[in-house]
Amino acid sequence: MRKSIIGIVWFFVINYTFGQNGTIRGKVIDTDSKEALIGVNIIVDNKTGTITDANGKYNLSLKPGDYKITYKYIGYSTNIMEIDIAEGEVRTMDISMKVEVQAIDEIVVSAGKFEQKLSDVTVSLEVIKPARIESMNTTTLDKAINQIPGVDVMAEQPSIRGGSGYSYGAGSRVLILVDDLPILSPSSGDPKWTFMPLENISQIEVLKGASSSLFGSSALNGVINIRTAFPGNKPETKIISSTGIYMNPERQSLVWKKSEPLLFTATNFTHSRKIGNLDIVVGGEVFGDAGYREHEYENHVRLNANVRYRDKKIEGLSYGCNTNYMYLSRGEFFLWVHADSAYRQNPSALSKTDGSRVNIDPFVTYFDKKGDRFSLRTRFYHENYKNLDEAKNNLADMYYGDFQYQKNIKDKFNLTAGISTQYSEVKANLFGNHYSSCIGFYSQVDKKIKKLSLSAGFRFEYCQVDSTQTVSQFELKNKGKMLMEFPIYPVFRTGLNYQLAQYTFLRGSYGQGYRFPSIAEMYTTASIGGLNIFRTIL
Repeated sequence: MRKSIIGIVWFFVINYTFGQNGTIRGKVIDTDSKEALIGVNIIVDNKTGTITDANGKYNLSLKPGDYKITYKYIGYSTNIMEIDIAEGEVRTMDISMKVEVQAIDEIVVSAGKFEQKLSDVTVSLEVIKPARIESMNTTTLDKAINQIPGVDVMAEQPSIRGGSGYSYGAGSRVLILVDDLPILSPSSGDPKWTFMPLENISQIEVLKGASSSLFGSSALNGVINIRTAFPGNKPETKIISSTGIYMNPERQSLVWKKSEPLLFTATNFTHSRKIGNLDIVVGGEVFGDAGYREHEYENHVRLNANVRYRDKKIEGLSYGCNTNYMYLSRGEFFLWVHADSAYRQNPSALSKTDGSRVNIDPFVTYFDKKGDRFSLRTRFYHENYKNLDEAKNNLADMYYGDFQYQKNIKDKFNLTAGISTQYSEVKANLFGNHYSSCIGFYSQVDKKIKKLSLSAGFRFEYCQVDSTQTVSQFELKNKGKMLMEFPIYPVFRTGLNYQLAQYTFLRGSYGQGYRFPSIAEMYTTASIGGLNIFRTIL
């Protein structure tokens, strides 16, 4: 009897309590595309709130009264609604949000491996847009990147603020990414700029300073992340063609070919469209350069495609594949015959290469109902070079995977954590057959307190080339006797950003960087003409 009375009383208490509340629900969409926006922050009187789910929907239970509801989403203008909710009222409030077009609010991912405003990042970061690249009429990305203050690309080797010096043929000290995945050569560890998809770029993000805590070994001096584009709301086709001619020098003795003009030409195209839930972008380039030195030329053809599908049955799930292929034929200049023949190559140093490169990048992204993000990005990268001198033939494959988890904790912290792994096999007549592998675990926490943004992160990484592995940084000893070694290299970073005025920010950061040698750096021994090249590890 007593239990029955308690149950009845509890029933009326619950009904009375919930009867006092009103409900606000609705959906948040993009004004132009009409697509649902996932993870929009909905804040009530700057005290409490919720976020939209995988369908852009939200639900709030509020006591009767007057409220100010704020809808905030990175890259979009903030919406503020004032409402008066009555007891037991159920109100539907569908909101459309417009993209906010301000340079200070550009969205970047390289600083913390998650989308955030450029104004909120705690490191020095530059952004290059496609319009800037097109205005330069450049045929390779290294020429565009070389225009950024503090960045110098010499003989295809990037250096940021002079932090890595010049390292031709010994692997890059700056990590080059395409869609957040490494694109450095598996054998030499250097960038191949002509392989980058110049015709399909969303933006280029250049992160200045040691960035190994998030990106690993090669990010010793910084990161250049080339992000390719997916289609907008309307189909778009773009074709760009350019032609140039090498002029005659004053010293006619230096002209090696007088029968016809020395031209360089480039034509690239891209087409993008949406077909229901399917996004498609295709592009390509045809390039020819006769060169201005004898036997030095380059011809290549490049084709690429991005495909993404947003699943209709599983909410918040999307998957797809990006791919890029290039065939090239190239003659390389190395040594002059003598001082009076500066355009004429020494026949003994003649280097002619035919080859191909291809990367295939399957990916899966999933947002759960809480707005947490799970992503798996993978890459297969293959290169095959055949040289006039068979001793310089090279065949290399790289397999890369990165699994990442992101969570926004009560709109106070953003947690990013992940694990990445890489395996490469190289078969080269120049330095033999070798393999390399690397695995790393990383994490970073970002927090914003009014005008102050804070971030801190770390990475533990293990790398190996054949039997050579990362030097142990963790050792377990007992009375001076080694019991166990853990060949893991730890790196850390931290940073802050304070907004002094509307467009004035004070940034400070500390980061560590390290680098594990590439296969070519460890094993290359070669002879070109009368010049001998040997490896040296210091």
